[in-house]
Amino acid sequence: MTDSELLSLAARAHGGLEYVPEMGWIHVSPDGTRGAWWNPLTDNGDAFALMVKLGIALMHFPLYETPKHSVVAKQCRLLDLENKGNPTEVVVLYEDDPYAATREAIVSAAASIGKEAQ
Repeated sequence: MTDSELLSLAARAHGGLEYVPEMGWIHVSPDGTRGAWWNPLTDNGDAFALMVKLGIALMHFPLYETPKHSVVAKQCRLLDLENKGNPTEVVVLYEDDPYAATREAIVSAAASIGKEAQ
């Protein structure tokens, strides 16, 4: 899935955003006022706000050792408790940037939530 597709689905899950062609996503307040540009793939603050808004949990692996090598993001659901799997769960390898991997994991989990809302 492309970054644009991920952001579109994550924006659907987020709500309160408008797409401006050639520019990207922008916050829109309930009164219609446009605010800051939104890109949780590149902005830690946007990714954190998306994570909190959608109830996405993060785990970095391995749990008790360093160095860490990957991050798991998912929206906690009853399916987890029933051990039936969770369609929002994603795993992203750190490669050379753990912050970018964490942002990508959050956006991917949000995109799964947005996809369910279609």
